[in-house]
Parts: sequence; C-alpha cells; structure tokens
Amino acid sequence: GFGHSDNVLRSFENVIDADFYVFGIDADLLLVRPNFEFLLLSDLDYLLYDDDAVRDRPDGQLDARLTWNIVDDRVAWYVQDTYLQVRDDPTAGAAPDNLREMNVLMTGVDALLPLGERNSLNVFASYSGRNGETELAIDSTDVSAGVGLIRQISSTRSLGFMLSGSLIEYDDLVPVDYEILRGFVRYESRLASGQVQVDVGANKVSSDVSNFDSGTLPMLDLSWRREIAARSNVSVVLSHQISDIGLSATTRADGGGGLGGTARLNPVSNPFEESRAEVSWTTRHDLTTWSLSLGGLNQEFNDPDVEDFDIVYVSASIGREFSRGWRIERFGFSGERNEQGSADQGRDSNARFSVGKDLGRRMELVLSYL
Repeated sequence: GFGHSDNVLRSFENVIDADFYVFGIDADLLLVRPNFEFLLLSDLDYLLYDDDAVRDRPDGQLDARLTWNIVDDRVAWYVQDTYLQVRDDPTAGAAPDNLREMNVLMTGVDALLPLGERNSLNVFASYSGRNGETELAIDSTDVSAGVGLIRQISSTRSLGFMLSGSLIEYDDLVPVDYEILRGFVRYESRLASGQVQVDVGANKVSSDVSNFDSGTLPMLDLSWRREIAARSNVSVVLSHQISDIGLSATTRADGGGGLGGTARLNPVSNPFEESRAEVSWTTRHDLTTWSLSLGGLNQEFNDPDVEDFDIVYVSASIGREFSRGWRIERFGFSGERNEQGSADQGRDSNARFSVGKDLGRRMELVLSYL
C-alpha cells in the first residue's frame, strides 16, 4: 500500500510531511486439526518512509499460538509469540521516534486430570521470555505455575477454585524480581452463541530484593462474547488485577482482548495494579461491515518514583465490498487521551481510508491523515 502524513512525528515543533509505503499482514485465522490448533491474529504493517529523517518502522501487533493436544482433552502443550511496539513516552503519540519493539515468547503445558465423573484437577505451568529494544530495559523472564479443582456443573458450564503464582525477574543493571500470587474462583460457560469466563478472588505482589509486600488486593477478570442474530457480535472485557508489562502484552492471544496495536502500556519493569475495560461491537449487513470499540486503562504503580498512567480510547471503522472485486477496505477513526501523573497529558488521533481490489493477490492503496 501507499500512504501520506502531514505530521509523521506527531509534533508541534518538528513537523515533517512524508509519503510512505505499507507492507503488512492482516489475519484472523484459526486452524483446527485432530491433535493441533493454530491461532494467528495480526494487524501488523511495516512502514517505509521517503524521508531519511524518519525511521522506518513496524506498526501493529502479531499474535501466534500453536497448541499440541498430547492427550485429547487432557494434556496440551503450547508455544505462543506476541510481537508489538510500546511507546517510549506513553503520553506522546505513536510516532516513529517514540516506538520501541517488544516480543514475548511463551511455552507451557496445561493438564486436566479426571477425578470422577464431574470433577477434575487442572495443573499448568509456563515459561516466557520478554525482550525489547535497549531503551526499554524490560528484558525479563516469567516462570508461572498453578493448580485448580474444577467441577463440571453441566455440559456447558464449570466452576473452579484456582491458585497460581508467577516469579518475574528482570535483566536490568539493577536487578528487579518479584512474585505475584493469585487465588480465585473461576466460572466458565460456553454456548454456540457465545462464551463467558469470570475470575473473582484476590492477588498480591511481593519482592525480596526491595523488601516490598502489597498485601492482599481484590482481583477480577471477566471476558464475555456473544453472537447476535448471526450478523453481529459484542464482546466485553473487564479486569482489575496485579500485572506487569509482559503479562499485559499477551492478553489478546489468551482470549482477553487486545490493547490496540501500538500497545497502550507504560514501558517500565515495575509491577502495577491494572484496571481495564473494553467494549467492542461488530455487525455485518449484506456487503458492509461496521465496528466500534471503546476502552480505558489505568495502571497504579507501587513505586512512588513511577507515576500512575491512565488512557481512554475509541475507534470506529466501516468496510464495504463492491462488484468486480473492488472494496472499501477500511474507513475509520481512532482517538485517545492519556495522562501520566498530574502534569503530562497527550492526545493522538488518526483517520484512515483504504481501497482494495482482489486480483488473486491483495493490492491496497492507503491514504491517511495523522
């Protein structure tokens, strides 16, 4: 594709007008085989600018997850990778000089062992490595494990009592490590028209290095999705829990909703208490697709040297197919307002229009105002 921006750097002082070429992967793919499942979610582009003063960069997020069902419905092993960008300054716009690349590679095992007709024991463990550009100083590892007792209430509903813990270690010049412990009740319901999963309980974070303990704090994690009349779907994500940048970055491939391309995260190694809400709606009518998303994020840090972070965002788009392979690929708007501490505030918005024609291979023209 091809695009143009009259202010690539999202700056009042250093305004650069530039054209750019776009190469990307848009995917929402799920492949299911007898013993394997493969999930690919991507809205990842690579932008090449015609101005040497602007750094060529990736834009968006890619999630891939491969699951091997070693014992059908009993033991599964998975590998998951999340690639995205985070903002060096979270209150500034998603400009090329403010974006840093980040990758989270995770592998783990999940076992469900039967204990009679309705009860089962869930045992799970994972290891992940999180890496980012040098400026971020977020290279780290996460070793997590947990156990749960689950009762099948009906063929579509279950109730579980879960315990889990994560040991997170950062490879910074000043070593940082901490433990996150969770205990919660999980309710899950899966129907043909949608699904819901709710975790309610408590969590805490502590660190032997900094001699810190948050105490027990409430925890909520809700994910709800429903198909409406075969034309529309609505999804809701609500959460309030202790997290860190690596855990927050991987929510989309885990079914918890996305954080939106150039991820709305504060790139620090400190744990935080995160509150997140997002409502998304998509409807299809004949050859037209409409979508709308509203969301907000709040991160409260235990370290007094790190300021709390808030953001509110909205995005809307419409797509339309025409005859002979022509289509309006996307006409959309997105905007956000963020705040860090009491002084720094930022706003960022963009509109995008694209037209495509199916020639056996995809060709797309992109015109954008940023």
